[in-house]
Amino acid sequence: MNKIGCIVLLIIVSACSPELLINSDKDSEANFAVYKSYAWSDDSESDIDKSKNYNDPQYDNELNRKRLKKAINLEMNKLGFTLDDNNSDLLVDYHIIIKNKHDYAVNTFGEHQFGNSDQVIVYNYDEGTLVIHLVDREKNELVWQGSASRVLGKQYKNVEDRINKVVSKIFERYPSSSE
Repeated sequence: MNKIGCIVLLIIVSACSPELLINSDKDSEANFAVYKSYAWSDDSESDIDKSKNYNDPQYDNELNRKRLKKAINLEMNKLGFTLDDNNSDLLVDYHIIIKNKHDYAVNTFGEHQFGNSDQVIVYNYDEGTLVIHLVDREKNELVWQGSASRVLGKQYKNVEDRINKVVSKIFERYPSSSE
């Protein structure tokens, strides 16, 4: 591979770095100061990209769902919420979305006696997104959502710590009661 090809490959690899992208959105009419308790909704689900014929439960499995629920409970407690299954102000659910994505790079080898020679390189990768919803139980309306997305790797080390950090980063976007 020539020098330009190496540079292009380096750019592609760095573009697929495991940067965490955090987003959130809120109902501007919701009064977040009145919410004091929460319960778990039955609406949590996963959306595995069926086009990939996904059969690797590495990301969405019972262990990770327990870890997610534990991390969300911890962050809700830090925000001052109490878990109340019978009479809560909010319902909490989360969704795991895993999509197989593609990225392309063109490696130009320069001019040859038969013209230019270009090679298209296709990179396949999985992108995972965790979306957390907080729903006003009385109105049955979404009042806040936070999400985190990143390129996924085949890493089994420190899974619980990584889940805790991601969930914590998402909840950093939760509006203060004065907003």
